[in-house]
Amino acid sequence: MKSKQTNYQNVLSTKKMKQTAKALLVATVVASQVFTVLPTNIFAAEASGVTETTNVPSAESVASEIPPVSVPLALDEGTTENREVANTFEEFKRYAESGTVNVIELGSDFQFTSDVTVNSNMRIEGQGHKLSLAGKRMIMKSTSIIDIQDVELTSTAIAMFQAASGAAPTLNIINNVKVNGFIMGGAGKLAMSIDGANNSFISPANEAIEVDELEIKDGARIDTLQAKNTAINIRAKGAASIGANSYIDMSSDTGYAFDALSSALVIGKNAVIKSKSKFGTLRAATLVVGNGADLDLASGDRGYGIYVAGNITIGDDVKLKATGAGTAVYSVGTGSTINIGKNAAIDITSDSGYGIYSNNTIAFSDNTSFNLKTKLSAIYAVGGGGVQFGKDSNIDITSTGGFGIWTNGGIKFSDNTSFKLKTQSSAIYAIGTGGVQFGKDSNIDIASDGGYGIYNGGNVTFSDRTSLKLRTALTGIYVSGSGGVQFGSISNKQKTEEDKVKIDIEATSEYGILSYGPVVFGDDSDVMIKSVNSAIYGVGAARVNFGAYTDAKLLSSVGRGVWSGGTIIGDNANISIDSANAGIDNNNANGEGLSTGNNVLLKINTSGNYNGILTQQNINFGEANTVDITSLSGNAIRTTVGSVVKVSPNSSVTLRAQNGLFQDGGAAAAFNVGTGSTVKINASQDGINTTGSTTFNPSTKVNIQAATGGGNYAAINAHGVITFNKDSMVYAETLSNTSTSVFNLTGGPSSKLVLNSPKYIDFRQQNLKNGHIVKGYGNAAESVQSRVEINNVPKLYTWLGEGVSWSATPNNEFNNIAAGRIPLVNVVGSKVVGFYSGTPSGIEGFSLFDYSRISTVAENTIARPTLDAVYTTTKTVTGTGVPGNEIVLTLPDGKIVRTTVGTDGKWSIAVPAGTVLVKDKSITVYQTNGVTDSLTATTKIVEDLQVPVAPTVDKAKAGDTTLTGKGEPNAEITVTLPDNTKVTGKVEADGTFKITVPALTADTELKVTQTGPNGKPSDPTVVKVASNEKPVITATDKTINVGDTFNPLTGVTATDKEDIDLTSSIKVVKNTVDTTKVGTYSVEYSVTDSDKNTTTKTITVTVTQADLVQTTINALTTDSVSASGKAEPNAAIVVKAGSTTIATGTVGSDGNYSLTIPKQAVETVVTATATKNGKTSNASTTVTQEAAEKSVKDLFNNGDVTGTIKDTTDQAAIDKAQKDVDAVKDPTKKAELQKKSR
Repeated sequence: MKSKQTNYQNVLSTKKMKQTAKALLVATVVASQVFTVLPTNIFAAEASGVTETTNVPSAESVASEIPPVSVPLALDEGTTENREVANTFEEFKRYAESGTVNVIELGSDFQFTSDVTVNSNMRIEGQGHKLSLAGKRMIMKSTSIIDIQDVELTSTAIAMFQAASGAAPTLNIINNVKVNGFIMGGAGKLAMSIDGANNSFISPANEAIEVDELEIKDGARIDTLQAKNTAINIRAKGAASIGANSYIDMSSDTGYAFDALSSALVIGKNAVIKSKSKFGTLRAATLVVGNGADLDLASGDRGYGIYVAGNITIGDDVKLKATGAGTAVYSVGTGSTINIGKNAAIDITSDSGYGIYSNNTIAFSDNTSFNLKTKLSAIYAVGGGGVQFGKDSNIDITSTGGFGIWTNGGIKFSDNTSFKLKTQSSAIYAIGTGGVQFGKDSNIDIASDGGYGIYNGGNVTFSDRTSLKLRTALTGIYVSGSGGVQFGSISNKQKTEEDKVKIDIEATSEYGILSYGPVVFGDDSDVMIKSVNSAIYGVGAARVNFGAYTDAKLLSSVGRGVWSGGTIIGDNANISIDSANAGIDNNNANGEGLSTGNNVLLKINTSGNYNGILTQQNINFGEANTVDITSLSGNAIRTTVGSVVKVSPNSSVTLRAQNGLFQDGGAAAAFNVGTGSTVKINASQDGINTTGSTTFNPSTKVNIQAATGGGNYAAINAHGVITFNKDSMVYAETLSNTSTSVFNLTGGPSSKLVLNSPKYIDFRQQNLKNGHIVKGYGNAAESVQSRVEINNVPKLYTWLGEGVSWSATPNNEFNNIAAGRIPLVNVVGSKVVGFYSGTPSGIEGFSLFDYSRISTVAENTIARPTLDAVYTTTKTVTGTGVPGNEIVLTLPDGKIVRTTVGTDGKWSIAVPAGTVLVKDKSITVYQTNGVTDSLTATTKIVEDLQVPVAPTVDKAKAGDTTLTGKGEPNAEITVTLPDNTKVTGKVEADGTFKITVPALTADTELKVTQTGPNGKPSDPTVVKVASNEKPVITATDKTINVGDTFNPLTGVTATDKEDIDLTSSIKVVKNTVDTTKVGTYSVEYSVTDSDKNTTTKTITVTVTQADLVQTTINALTTDSVSASGKAEPNAAIVVKAGSTTIATGTVGSDGNYSLTIPKQAVETVVTATATKNGKTSNASTTVTQEAAEKSVKDLFNNGDVTGTIKDTTDQAAIDKAQKDVDAVKDPTKKAELQKKSR
């Protein structure tokens, strides 16, 4: 049936525009384009942190280099459709082979009865119908393209769609296609694409799809993809891509589910692939997995999860889960790399293979989560490229039969890595020289049941803030190269807790660390190493360096603590060594010996017949060191070839050994003890045995008890000179009844014992029968004889030998020995002294041969210290002793606490936290001057029945919400309020208390008690609550005149309820009054009472002007040209004629004024007005005629000089006028008047 033609739009035609973007995801890449190789020596970065991360190429950049797979559709957008509906196979075949019909709709289900040959492009729209090929084929010629949608296809094992000879056809699955059978395969160059949803391919044949090119479109979904052998097979030199956001669930029985052995495979962004296969999952020449993809790959008992001949690039945010028997991820080609992007989540289980295998580099970007369980090595990188982990990665590896990580390149763990690894073989095995590096903030937990923890041929570096826990059967860290091992940075500064490197290594059969290069622990490292062989072994001349503030504990059950060419210990380090062999062995001719910084604590305990410290080189202990060495069957310190042992000032050295110090190598050997240092030696043989000399510098303290195991041994056996310098304190004793001398100088000529101004000496020989103090060289010749020199000793006591008690009164007392000399010869007079004495000079009568003890003190022992009563509640133990002596207190729980007696003879020690004083238990104490100890004083702890005194309470006032005072430290304070409720608090360690209470009310009473640790309260302290009213200031507003004197405190008072009169405490805090100017001003007062309440008050002060001085104005005539008079000084003055101002000015300070005015007509009223500060005063005068002019005018009628003379004018009037005119001084005026009078 033929349907009408229409422009029907293809469902995929709108996706045409996506093909350009698609090129970024689909292709093949050569290894050199994505190669990421770790540096040959990745330790170029400092140990303080791995800030550099080797660049891992992005999936997008790699995919962009691969030629895209782009499969065309049968009908492009805009193609005119020629549509037919096929209800039978015959109709279908006719339309398909017509060459003109390009859209065939299925109108019903039907079955092929023959092959169909197609030589044109068409789309088959199934409309949900079933199409059974029944072993028949659709044979596609030339480059024909068929698009299929909405159909179910079934067939036998023969490929449904095949190419005619020499053809290159294309098959596009558009949407909703279900295939039961082998959909496409056979000869020819075949291309195929899959798009849309609800697609499935189930094939009973070896393959479901076998093509040269395959494009699985963006968003395509294949719900089921299944075949007997390989579900998808991309043929040689083909290409394949899986689009973004696509979904595939595939499986195969005997081969790879997706096999593109000779082709590149690109998996797009956010694609989801699930696979189950008996053999393997993905195989390709090159593999690129886009960002966000999710791969869940389950392989069977053979094959690989991912097998790639070239490079593998996995993008950011990818999830990869791979399980199976074979290797999970395998990059097999020479030089091939595996790169995994940021935020990847990798979960791999391999029952019999490797986890990840590469022939070059394996690189994980930042923030990778990595969980790996394998039979063979978890990560295996050959070819020298190495392995890299990015920052913030979380790695968990378990290998039941192989290495954790194996590479012949370097391994780099970037900052903030969490790394947990458990293996049967070596955990990290990097045989090349590339090194192993751990970045800052890394947390490493490694367990190896049968191998090394970390093995490397270069160097191993742990950055700051790294935590390492290592449990191994063999050596924990083994570095066969000269690069060595470094933990953290060195700056000789204390680090914060978070910056420390923490090291915990346990090796159950070999070494903790073995390195052919230096082993360096950075500053402030926390180190615990427990091993069978040596804890740290620096082979040959390799050095071991402990940085400043490092805390290290080294335990070796068979070997040494440190075995190296040299050992350096930084300032403030704390090193503890417990070993069967030597504690520190630097016995290497090319090494550096032992050197420590200042304030170092070094404790060594050796259990075998070995030395605490053994070296061919010098030993230099820095200032303020504390050295404690126990080697009961060997030497505490043993040096050879003339080495020097130097103890710097203010140090403490304690040696418990067969020999405290044993030196040989000739006269160059020396033991030098710095100023203020203390040396204590307890030796079963010689305390010090040296072929050289021993020098104790000023203020040193020395206690040597030798020959504790019997035998003829000395406190010091020296071939050279034994010198005790100024203010030194020395106690030397031999405890054997066969010892013959405390100081043995027999080993060398000209040997000497020199005492230069010692503060204290006490030399004792327990062999009272035939023992002596000193024995010299066996040659009496003066040039080689030994001698004793005693210089500047104020007092020296001596005790004879056999039968004498040292607690008895001394036999002799020698005073003010300035320069005593005693040669040690064989015979004195007729007495054979056997080089134990000689004839003294500068110390007459001193018979050294006869003495068993010589001392600067007559007492046998130091007096016991006193110990005050100690109660079950005591917080501080107190007593008395000798000023400057050290007090050593032992508590019932075994804790030992020390302090120094003060200059007042008193001492006190706080009971440590955690110590409980129990009734009837004992506390002991003794004092020591640093070289000898007193007897012990003991007291029993008693129950505390003491009642504390009443507490001191500070003043309380109304409104207060806290109550303060003083009491016994740590006592409980109870405050009883007026309503009998109680509030409690605690006295601080400094004896003060501060307790919150409800707001207090005036005139009420509080009762305050304190209760000690025994629960007994004191008598109460009664506190009356004072008023807390503010003081009152009495002050009123004031008015004063300009110029008045003003005192702001006059008449101002202040009162308070508690303080009564506070007037004297008033303060003027503000005063703006200016008495020279009229105005309104303010004064502010403040007063504070004893309760710190402050009141302020402000008054107003008005400054006004007083009444002005009465203004005057002098008389004016018609000839007047000035107005004058008196007025208020400095006032403004205005002169008016009538209402017209004729002059202005200012009154002088003397009260006078004079202003120029124009002449005024007779009878004009002139007024002078003074104004100041708003007040006025005025005076007026009337202008009169000038006298001469008046006399002339009086001669004429109406005063008109141009008129007629009055009848009454007589000679007398004329004479008077003439006289007045003559008196005028102004010639012009006079001439004018004379003219008028004619």
